[in-house]
Amino acid sequence: MPVHQQVKAVGQCSLKTIRASLTVKFHRMLALHLSSLTNPLIGGSIAGACMVVTIAAALYVWRRPIDLHSTTFFIALLGLLAATGAVAWHSHIHTAPFLIPPLILLERQHILPKHTPASWVFIPALAFIIATMLASAIQADILPKAMGELPDFIRSFSEFALNLYLFF
Repeated sequence: MPVHQQVKAVGQCSLKTIRASLTVKFHRMLALHLSSLTNPLIGGSIAGACMVVTIAAALYVWRRPIDLHSTTFFIALLGLLAATGAVAWHSHIHTAPFLIPPLILLERQHILPKHTPASWVFIPALAFIIATMLASAIQADILPKAMGELPDFIRSFSEFALNLYLFF
């Protein structure tokens, strides 16, 4: 049975709903990239709308009391913490470690795959190392200056890809 069907929480809160909130840094990245492709009003408006949806999804889960000793509580807590990080306009992966304890707890209860907490620790770290090496190569004129956005993209995309992985 898929994970999102295993968890039937109060108010139709599913792990899939919570996973949608695990987009730390994504709103700002979305606004910046859309603004550069269109204009700041469009980019900011879309990012703002995404932030409103994220806040609404996080609050929806908590509209009814949740048993503090249930798996549902830890799923809802993970979602609330992730949504908080997502709507923070300036958030980086190093502000996301507070997500690791609920990820570990949910992994220990076999709700998340076994490798999920390790992925949240090691993939962003690896992406940061690669991005730093690329940035150094660009600054040393080994790679063209036109690739200047690539290190930030790699870091941001790795975090976003992890969130997509959690979502599916």
